[in-house]
Amino acid sequence: MAFNDLAFDAANPGALWTAADEGLFARNENLTWQRIELPDDVQSVAVRAVASAAGASDTIFVATDHQLYRSSDRGASWQERSAGIEPPVLPGARQNGATGVALRTVAVDPADADRVFVGSDQGLFVSEDGGASWRNVPELVQLKNWPSYPEVRQIVIDPAAPAVVYVTV
Repeated sequence: MAFNDLAFDAANPGALWTAADEGLFARNENLTWQRIELPDDVQSVAVRAVASAAGASDTIFVATDHQLYRSSDRGASWQERSAGIEPPVLPGARQNGATGVALRTVAVDPADADRVFVGSDQGLFVSEDGGASWRNVPELVQLKNWPSYPEVRQIVIDPAAPAVVYVTV
């Protein structure tokens, strides 16, 4: 089994969420693993990333290659939250011909569970409403004057200063 990402469960110290090629798994504080059912259309798709919302302990986000899902009840039900995560267009930017955005990572603001970041092969996206809408973060490109959006592989939000967000590209 290939593991792609890990996140501590904000509601249960010692518990862990695991994103894997075979799906999403949860480990409880008794070290027992359980597969978490995802929507039917993603049962056979690898889960690339998982994030737990510290400010809303029942809320988790999972990213597959091209879809993002949110659960507000610890995985009992899911809502797709991918609408609005679209390839950005910069004036004069190279376009790679992709028709979708490949999701790589997800992070939830520890102080505000509605503030969610998604890293992709086409930059960084942020939602201020729990994933209902998204905007690309153009500052990432403007900072380095890159000709296109870089692939964002990891996102870390400073828990002491949540306005500070670090990314690896």
